[in-house]
Amino acid sequence: MIRLKRTGTILCLGVSVWLASCQSEIDDATNVPQPTELFVERGVETGLRFDHFLGATSDFYLPETMGPGVAVFDYDNDGDLDVYFLQGSVLNPKKTVNDSVFPAPKEHFPGNRLFRNTLVPAGTLAFEDVTETAGVGDNGYGLGAAVGDYDNDGDADLYVTNYGPNVLYRNNGDGTFQDVTRAAGVIDDTFSSSSAFLDYDGDGDLDLYIAHYNTFSVEGNKPCQSPSGERDYCGPKA
Repeated sequence: MIRLKRTGTILCLGVSVWLASCQSEIDDATNVPQPTELFVERGVETGLRFDHFLGATSDFYLPETMGPGVAVFDYDNDGDLDVYFLQGSVLNPKKTVNDSVFPAPKEHFPGNRLFRNTLVPAGTLAFEDVTETAGVGDNGYGLGAAVGDYDNDGDADLYVTNYGPNVLYRNNGDGTFQDVTRAAGVIDDTFSSSSAFLDYDGDGDLDLYIAHYNTFSVEGNKPCQSPSGERDYCGPKA
């Protein structure tokens, strides 16, 4: 008689006289120690604490349903990765933060935030907020960020996409950035969801691709309802 027995990922096939040894293999496999945690939350203890502000004021604006991006890059060329977080804002020009459905964060608000990694040369993982010093605290409704050395000077530059005006920050190489959006000819003030630097024509420098979402505008916001008839966010097709 052929018997088939499966436990976990071990398959035993054979006559009954082999089942004893096969059961031993199964027992060994099920007794293997489980791996310890692969990831440990260390944001608070390392100073990498950031709370995103949705900016919702019961107007049901479509961008409020979209989460923001984040950029991880070595902006100061010291050999470790720094972190740039994108922040939200109040989209209704007639309302303020006090009208928000959810309270604004007590720290690191308003605007995007840049956290410098001090692992090199300190030797201990820690982050410090250097937004004001670096000059990258854009106050737009942040959605995405792209990193690339567009001017080939050896420093990573930063392009921020917003609902509203985008920003190109040129890395000065001294820990600071300069807003060169207009000078570089990359002004875009509609609904940019993300972007990417790439050398699409192979000429040795980076070009910029910007992705838009749809034609939503605060002024043209439509009233939409949920299936139960309550006011709700509109879908993209609306």
